[in-house]
Amino acid sequence: MALYKRIEDLRASNDPAFDREYQPNAKPGYAGIYRCTACGTEVVGLRALTLPSENHHAHDKGLGPIAWRLAVAAQG
Repeated sequence: MALYKRIEDLRASNDPAFDREYQPNAKPGYAGIYRCTACGTEVVGLRALTLPSENHHAHDKGLGPIAWRLAVAAQG
């Protein structure tokens, strides 16, 4: 899970962008921290680059397929 030190650096959002799941190798809609919905691994995603492939990390197949979901969006 992503950590932070100063709550004033973050703002809560109900934007539906946080509900969308991306497949491995997809280009994300936002720059930020993406979390695997199956195992919780986190990566930094850049809007111009693809998210990691399904070979990026291994987890128990019983957890389901790798899908990336936006956890923290960067603004700027």
